[in-house]
This record gives sequence, structure tokens and C-alpha cells, in this order.
Amino acid sequence: MKTRLEDEEGGHAEALKYIAKLGFEQAEANMRTYGAALMRALPKETTELLKRLSTDYHPDNEPLVSEEEMMLEGSSRQKKAANPESFLHLFVNNSDQMVDFLEYMVAERPDEDASIEVHTTLLEHYLHLYSDPEASANFRKAQEEKAMCLLEKNVEAAEDQALILCQRHVFSRGALYLYERKGLFSQILAHHASRGDTAAIISACRRHGSREPELWTQALAHVAREGEATQTQMAEILEAVESLRLLSPLQIVSVLSKSGNASLQLVRDYLIRTVEAKDAQIKEDQAVAEQYAADTDRIRKNNKELKTKAVVFQVRQMQYTLYSTL
Repeated sequence: MKTRLEDEEGGHAEALKYIAKLGFEQAEANMRTYGAALMRALPKETTELLKRLSTDYHPDNEPLVSEEEMMLEGSSRQKKAANPESFLHLFVNNSDQMVDFLEYMVAERPDEDASIEVHTTLLEHYLHLYSDPEASANFRKAQEEKAMCLLEKNVEAAEDQALILCQRHVFSRGALYLYERKGLFSQILAHHASRGDTAAIISACRRHGSREPELWTQALAHVAREGEATQTQMAEILEAVESLRLLSPLQIVSVLSKSGNASLQLVRDYLIRTVEAKDAQIKEDQAVAEQYAADTDRIRKNNKELKTKAVVFQVRQMQYTLYSTL
């Protein structure tokens, strides 16, 4: 093998053909040893052989199904595949072939444990190109779509690494997708809050508030403390907090008093609603208490009558006629 590689005229091509005829174990071992040299000389051809080794390898000089296997009805050839992660170092100086190899692995081995590093490496490459400030808008958009497509196929075990990469490369679309996929709704709100996007904050509360009502409380605290919000937006947040009873009236007033977004009219309307609701509750409680008192008096009178007056109980005589058939 070493002699073939050292031959200047067609040595690498001959070596690839030779390896492609070897059994799986020998072919894998030779690619680990000579793969770097072959990649430098024949990158496309070497990548194709690595694809075969990492998915469903069979030697070029052997049929897909042997004669013995053909004689067995219902038999199927057992796939032999190497771990694709073990070949990634061969692509250090050839990013185009690396992407070709990784994309093929994602398509052919989407749910296998060995694809965790494959997914992560490919995503990192996409995001590296996406975050290039000198790249054109169309190119960056293409990388963005590729990254999102990959995240949708991403294996669950690789989610944490993918989230770190999205945060590192400031890939907001991907980070928000993973936050939602992992149920990190507070992180979604914090993301929008860091950008001062009140409309997005309210939108997130509408979408996820039923599962995590405390999001409305976080939204109120943000817009009251440092965010910019219209009176309509403030009113919607306040109404949600109020209707869900997430804070006491005193707590809400305390928050609103520190807000530069809450108008005097907004605070006034809230206080009026609170007082009216309190009065209505008091009246309802009084009505219930009066009804309990009336019921208690009636029961006491009935008990007294039972103790002091004679009560006649009439028992209806019932006649039963028996019929018999002879």
C-alpha cells in the first residue's frame, strides 16, 4: 500500500481502488492509516469511499448478495458501517468535502447515536458561514435555512450542544426554536427582553402563557422596569396578570408606581376595577352570610317544633293480593 501511494503516476487512484476491494475491517483500517494522504490527492473520490464505509459498505469485487445468502429465502445482507465520527479529522483542510460527507451522513443516519457529533459539526460549519460579516445577504440566508433544516432533524441528545452553538454565533432564530422545543419559555421571554422587543414579549406570553402563566408577571416586571410599551400593550399585560390573579393588588400597584410606561389613567382604571371588584365580593359574601343565617334560623324553628308539638305520622295501609295460577 505504501508503495502505491508513493508512486507519482496514479498511485493514489490505484490505492483507492485496492482499498475498495478489501473486506470491511481491512478497508476501514487502511482508510484510518492512509485517509489523510488520499484526501489531499483525491478529495472527491476519497469522500465517496468514506461515505460507503460509514453507511453500507461492500467490496467492489463482490456482489451485494452472496450465493449462499441468495439460497436462503427471506435473508438480507447485514450492513457493515464504520463510525463516521472517526473520519472527521481527515477533512480538516477540505471544508467542502467535509460538508458533503456530513450532509450525506445526516441524510443516511439521522437517528443513530453516532450522528451526534456529525450534527454538531455540520451545524457549527453552517453557523460559522452565517456569522461571517463579509458574506452576502443571500449567502447568509442560505446558511440560515440550512441550519434551521438541520435543527429540525437534530437528534435529542445533541440539543444542548446545538443551543450553545446558536448562542455563541448569535443565531437568534435557532436559539428561539430550541428554547421552544425544550420548553424553556422564560428563556424566550428573556431573549426578547434583552432586545427590548415588547411586541415579541407579548406574543410569547400569548403563545405559552397557558402553560406557564408566570410569563405575564415577568412581562409586567420588564416593561415596568426598563422596557418601552404602549398603553395598549401595558393594558393587555396588566389585564392578564389581574385576571389570572398572579399578583396581589398591592404588588401590582407597587410595580406600576415604578413604571415610566404606566399612565395615570391606566393606574386609576386599575384601582377603580380593584375597588369595584372588592365591593362586589363583599356584597356577595354578605348575601351568602345572610342566607346561611336564614337557613340556620329555619332549621332551629323546625327542631323546636319537633320537640314541643305532637306530630302525627300517617301510615298508609297497603293491601297485597296474591294471585296464583292453577
